[in-house]
Amino acid sequence: MSPYPSLEVLLAGNDRTHLLDLKRSWRGLLGGLLVLSTSMLVVLVLNVFFYKSSPADIPIIRYLSVRWLALIPLLVGLELIRRYNDDMWVFSGDSITHYRGRYSLAYQLPSIRYAHIRAITVRQGLVGRICNYGSIDLGTAGKEGNEITLIGIVAPRKLAQLLEDLRDYSRSQAPKGDGSASAADENISITD
Repeated sequence: MSPYPSLEVLLAGNDRTHLLDLKRSWRGLLGGLLVLSTSMLVVLVLNVFFYKSSPADIPIIRYLSVRWLALIPLLVGLELIRRYNDDMWVFSGDSITHYRGRYSLAYQLPSIRYAHIRAITVRQGLVGRICNYGSIDLGTAGKEGNEITLIGIVAPRKLAQLLEDLRDYSRSQAPKGDGSASAADENISITD
């Protein structure tokens, strides 16, 4: 069962401006969740064993308590929430738009038409394969490297197939002579 609709179901909707909205998956934040749980455990152990003691020999932190270490997991947790909500990818009828930096200081809004996508690359590590998440890089001829990267996406191979179907559909609907690539120009690769 795919978490993404088929091309026919996607195009059958009435709203062509928002066919599909995607955010980063919690699975893509497993490393950060591991750091959060480890820091919570370390702070808990330090607070249990060193609750009454104070570092009187160190002048800078003489008046601080071990309880202040609880700020570390709090900050890690806030960063995980920010990363989860920072990126959003919106699939419209003819393009994909990446809302990057929604909760950051730098906000970017790159957009690619499906017909202009030349390369779709799926990247999954060992943990990504086990938990079924990964990243998808989209490249065009207009920019060297990847123009849009979908990070921490669930079932990236299924989404890459949907992107390929959208690209083929967009190219078949485009009028001839608009500069769209032929089938020989496309490049799909899957790396581990």
